[in-house]
Amino acid sequence: MSTSTKSVRDIERTFLASPSFAVVGASKDTSKFGTKVLNWYKVRSFQVTPVHPREAELEGIPTISAISDLPSPTETSISIITPPKVTLGIVEKAKELGVPALWLQPGAEDDAVIQYIKDNGLEDRPPLDKPPTAVASRYDALSTPHPPFACQSNMTVTTSAMEKQEKFLASPFFAVVGVSNDESKWASKVLKWYKDRHLPVTPVHAREKEIQGMRTVRSISDLPNPSQTSISIITAPYVTLSILKQAKGLNVPAIWLQPGSEDELVIKYITENSLSDRVLYGGPCILKEGPRIVDQQLFEETYKHWAM
Repeated sequence: MSTSTKSVRDIERTFLASPSFAVVGASKDTSKFGTKVLNWYKVRSFQVTPVHPREAELEGIPTISAISDLPSPTETSISIITPPKVTLGIVEKAKELGVPALWLQPGAEDDAVIQYIKDNGLEDRPPLDKPPTAVASRYDALSTPHPPFACQSNMTVTTSAMEKQEKFLASPFFAVVGVSNDESKWASKVLKWYKDRHLPVTPVHAREKEIQGMRTVRSISDLPNPSQTSISIITAPYVTLSILKQAKGLNVPAIWLQPGSEDELVIKYITENSLSDRVLYGGPCILKEGPRIVDQQLFEETYKHWAM
């Protein structure tokens, strides 16, 4: 039996790190969850192959009849949305082929599937309030909600950084410091990023009353709910330092510094004041990682309705 203690989030990252994907259980019926999963990959331009024994193509993508027909099974993560009796055969074949990761849609597993996973040393049960999760040291078989996020980035992001990013975007309110009416500036692009996603965001500016059609506040101390507001900072380091000091006093839950907004003094202040768990700095930028996290949150919310 496996002794792995990977968290569900670690397993999700392993699954989504594969260069290619396959979906077993998609059909011509676009209302079915298997087809929704296939489309999830398709609209994000992932390299995905639907597996179907009879259909020649699904959602405009050529199919294969079985996972044994995958061109590179050892480099392909597989989503399984099938009845448990079918799932068992797929898991057995995946083990034989050396498939690196599997994700079982809730309901695709039963006692026999879970027992097979246990008996073959593929089990791990993280200390989370989630459905049973089966994990191998060589590949992971999941019975949790389907991939909630995807991000292809040239930058390697550590687990701690990803957790802080998720915490940042979990806030009910946001603010941007450093924004102006110059739309070519990076801060204006960050503000627009929030605005385009209908996130409740407030621009902070000492003189302008309105930016991008939104009313400003003069200082973060004027925010109506600072203890519930994540703040993006795109300023010179000496300005950043003063904002961090204010934010600490206001108990701001999370801060994301645009790369270049920090220097040695800023980093020293963050470290000495035990703010490392709530301040992101040194990259990446929210415009790179933000879409992944928002996508995750939206998918998880949508999934609740699909699964009902």
